[in-house]
Amino acid sequence: MGLMVAAVGPSKVPVDRSDEYLPLSIDFDPGQECVDSIYYLVEERYGGANEGYVELKVEPSSGGILGVVAITKPRTGCDVPPFGNDGLPIAEGLARVDVSKWSALKGERDPHVNFVRERSSLAFGENDTSVYLSLSPVAPVKWLVSGFVGFGVGADGELTGVISNKTI
Repeated sequence: MGLMVAAVGPSKVPVDRSDEYLPLSIDFDPGQECVDSIYYLVEERYGGANEGYVELKVEPSSGGILGVVAITKPRTGCDVPPFGNDGLPIAEGLARVDVSKWSALKGERDPHVNFVRERSSLAFGENDTSVYLSLSPVAPVKWLVSGFVGFGVGADGELTGVISNKTI
């Protein structure tokens, strides 16, 4: 389960749309809606969507992540992993995920059916400088960084979470 990072694409400038209702909402495709987007929907493994619900918007041909939204903030807390100069290794670029999970949806544009839904152990952490959305119990071993956003990658290549430096 979970998403595997298949490649690293060019960095894109993120737009932070987080607010009091959406604790993490990052858009890498502002004003250029990808009409063929596919979605990865994750709900908390043990409590369902009421305990945590996350949406990742993905470009279907490249697997590039176009957006991340914590629709329901995970109730489970976690520490924010090291990020930046004192943290884990960093590679510049936007995470591209393996899109084989969507192979049965080839060409499907209906947003009611062009998604994969899974359950995982979600958690949310925050400190003075960053917010972190954990998508799995696996700790990141490196970051793929695009602007002020980092995508955690685990030892086996899995997407482990998303970290965002707080914007002013």
